[in-house]
Amino acid sequence: EFVDSILGAVDAYLAGGESYILDRRAKDYLTWISVINKRRKEEQGKITASLAAQKYNEHLNKEISRLKSVLCPSKKDLNAWFEKETRDKRYTGHNFDYILSADEKEIFDGTLVSVANKKLEQLISNELRQFVDVPSQYWRVYFPLPSTSYSMEGTPCLDFCFDIFGAAYAEVWLKPGEKTFGNYVYNLPWRDEKGYPVPLKEPEFLGYYYLVFTPEDLGGYVFWQSIPLLILRGLLSGETKPSGTTISAYSDGMIAYKTQK
Repeated sequence: EFVDSILGAVDAYLAGGESYILDRRAKDYLTWISVINKRRKEEQGKITASLAAQKYNEHLNKEISRLKSVLCPSKKDLNAWFEKETRDKRYTGHNFDYILSADEKEIFDGTLVSVANKKLEQLISNELRQFVDVPSQYWRVYFPLPSTSYSMEGTPCLDFCFDIFGAAYAEVWLKPGEKTFGNYVYNLPWRDEKGYPVPLKEPEFLGYYYLVFTPEDLGGYVFWQSIPLLILRGLLSGETKPSGTTISAYSDGMIAYKTQK
């Protein structure tokens, strides 16, 4: 049909010269030229979009490799990892997490996930973010580390508190997504499979994300109790009834003391 339209256009040109485009015999030819130019434009747009997607995917794979380099390929013991990372001399291998109530742990859990994901997002580039499944669950251990301060509660005392630290980890997964280039939608990222780029179809495990939480991250400390220095000094010296105190109650190995103000 295109060849036939050319013959008609040639006849029109021979008859009318430059004004051949006004001749009805050139109508089919001009229609075909319009169709061809449109298809060429579409094909060029497809090529441009494909090259842009390929370049974008190369950048994604670099970001994926960078993210994997800061993740752990295998699980670690949280207690040992916490001790190695913090080197806090207050941690002796004993965990005081029993002093935390269920309500306190629930509050800390919500804070922990929020803080952890904000820190994780700082490791993920804007381009990669839509292709990473941000964790909703973290495996965690809390480490209340003891601290003391002086106070005056009618008599000199030491306030015993626990600074709340934590260690946690979560699984980080790469997930399929879509990205539009021009008028074309591409499934990304493309992963290498036997030497060929293949769109990711199922989530891909990238590694374990480990981090330590400080009291500043989790929102402070837990107060235990104030102990008068008079009682503390006597007990540390082996006195059951320190001088200047009276025993007000005794049951099940628990002793209640009163001190003179």
